[in-house]
Amino acid sequence: MPGMSRLLLSLCVVTIGPVALGACGGPLGEDDPCGLGVERPELTAASARYNRDGQQISTTGGGHKLEFPHDLVIGSLTMNIKQDRDRRLVTELVEVSAFPICVPLDGSEDGSGWALLEDGEVSYSTTDQRTGMVAILALDGESLIGRFAFEAEQNAGAGSTRVEDGIFNLLPR
Repeated sequence: MPGMSRLLLSLCVVTIGPVALGACGGPLGEDDPCGLGVERPELTAASARYNRDGQQISTTGGGHKLEFPHDLVIGSLTMNIKQDRDRRLVTELVEVSAFPICVPLDGSEDGSGWALLEDGEVSYSTTDQRTGMVAILALDGESLIGRFAFEAEQNAGAGSTRVEDGIFNLLPR
């Protein structure tokens, strides 16, 4: 399901015994453990693209920082990627090429996985109720390549926003 055009309302992973379940109750396949597709996106270095509430947004610049503050910056979007869904440090997983790396964007209490989208005077964040996922698929030279999708709620209001079909190819910043 490349690009994840059918974003689930919640992309949290629940483990019951040996089976990982997605929000809709189906097992997450070994072929697509993050639920975002495993195909490496074709994208120019130092760029990203995503659909926000049906509008395509393309951006250049930004970048990744695997050490503190452990994030991806794409224009007005910041995603913290400190730990994967098994609580392992992303930095260490990238060093040993343990791809794909699945990072839940669930507003973790310890701050290890979240998304923040700023839109003028309004900002949106993932929470334990409005979640998402980053799939880090490759490190090509210094470029971190992957996919993302999430739903976030307005920080000071009742609105929400949905980001789908996100792809990135980001250099270190």
